[in-house]
Amino acid sequence: MSGTGESIAELKKFMTPSVWMVKPNVTLYETCRLMREHRSSYLVIEDHGKPVGILLEEDIVRRAVPENFDLKTTLAREIMCTPAPTIESHRTMEDVNSLMKIRGCRVLVIVEDDKIVGAITLLGLLWCLESRGKRF
Repeated sequence: MSGTGESIAELKKFMTPSVWMVKPNVTLYETCRLMREHRSSYLVIEDHGKPVGILLEEDIVRRAVPENFDLKTTLAREIMCTPAPTIESHRTMEDVNSLMKIRGCRVLVIVEDDKIVGAITLLGLLWCLESRGKRF
């Protein structure tokens, strides 16, 4: 599923290189604080530098809050999506689109040699399509 050099560069063009990461034992309260501080709708849950899960703000809003989880004692690992939805940095935006549909996710963690190098969101995918001349 690899593409040309141009389409590979496209993934790096539309990815977010700075990804906020936390350990699995961080409380939901702390994850909410970090999401707000960094204006991010997700955090990558990492262990020893490898992505083990992802926590989206919707996980907190749609699951933790309605189910009355104590945000100060519930840990990220208890509600994170696992395994982390990852894609290798040499993949194309078409691969991103396919994997997002298959996994039903809006964020993919980009890895290179098992190291986190960024993330691509659904919004990044839409910007890519728009840059190709597709209008919504």
